[in-house]
Amino acid sequence: MTDQAEVILPARRTQTFSRRIRARFLNIERRLVTAYWRRQFAAFGEGSSIDGPLYVNRPENIAIGRHVRVWHHVRMESHPKTLESVPLRIGSRCVISPYVHLGAALSLVIGDNVGIGAGVLITDHNHDFRSVSVPYIDNPTLVAAPVELEESAFVGEGARILPGVTVGKYSIIGAGSVVTRSVPAYHMAVGSPARLVSRFDLDSNRWVKI
Repeated sequence: MTDQAEVILPARRTQTFSRRIRARFLNIERRLVTAYWRRQFAAFGEGSSIDGPLYVNRPENIAIGRHVRVWHHVRMESHPKTLESVPLRIGSRCVISPYVHLGAALSLVIGDNVGIGAGVLITDHNHDFRSVSVPYIDNPTLVAAPVELEESAFVGEGARILPGVTVGKYSIIGAGSVVTRSVPAYHMAVGSPARLVSRFDLDSNRWVKI
């Protein structure tokens, strides 16, 4: 017995005629959606694609790298620039799964090879609740702190990454976690609020409980 879980892959199903037709139409739709949006962004790398529908606020403030896959029902929001740089940047070879919400008012940087599971929220800002003298709906002020996901990080389904957080390279955020503090490189964090539970030991090439 080993401590490695056995992985059983399902048998590959034969693609029927109807499946091939559906796949072809979806591919055409993806090409059309991508062709429309690639002209809207500040940068849109070669080989990247977008599925519709997609909600984007101020695409001119968003840069997307090469070979990025953006799935359907993704929401990307960038508020008016306060700096010369582009507030929301997505590196190359990233996967943005369905129903992800990315919000940038100051700086949200996603590194290369990052995977983001479905239903994830990543934001660098919040409404200004420091005073209750004005209802938030009438208060245009945002409180923001930079957020970064370093290369090859992975964020599990339904997780929340809040302002001021850096997720280190090759780190993993467990599904449903709420990340309020930075996570070092090669670590795994889970829970609400998220806490470190494992780290990847480069010498033994395995995850070790903390």
